[in-house]
Amino acid sequence: MHESNGNGHAPPRLNLSPDHLAALRLSGLDDTTILGAGVQTVTDASIIKRCLNWDYSAAKLGPCIVFPYRKPDRQKMGFARVKPDKPRIRDGKVFKYESPAGSPPRLYFSPTATSEALADVSISLCLIEGEKKTLRGAQEGLV
Repeated sequence: MHESNGNGHAPPRLNLSPDHLAALRLSGLDDTTILGAGVQTVTDASIIKRCLNWDYSAAKLGPCIVFPYRKPDRQKMGFARVKPDKPRIRDGKVFKYESPAGSPPRLYFSPTATSEALADVSISLCLIEGEKKTLRGAQEGLV
């Protein structure tokens, strides 16, 4: 049975494994930020393979944290990066995050970085590397 949020509906649920949720919280992210960004755990290797557009055995990556990308108007971009539990290692280099094969780098916008906020020249714009750091910055009020 789901707990009610007061209006008879169950509250939105985070779709993350306990380990992934703990890792995101360790990065300082709260549940509202995580839920708003649509971050989730994906364990189905066929979904990861499609997400990354590659032939490498996605099953070897194990469960992955998936960071979906959105445009500033909050529409889905059809692009996501993943953080696998078992990252690939090639020539001694560990690939902590994976991007779709053949795709150029993309800007990651937090759910609070609206088109209006980005166009407002009176607001300082902050560029941050990485999805978790971007979400944490947004959570702290940065655009």
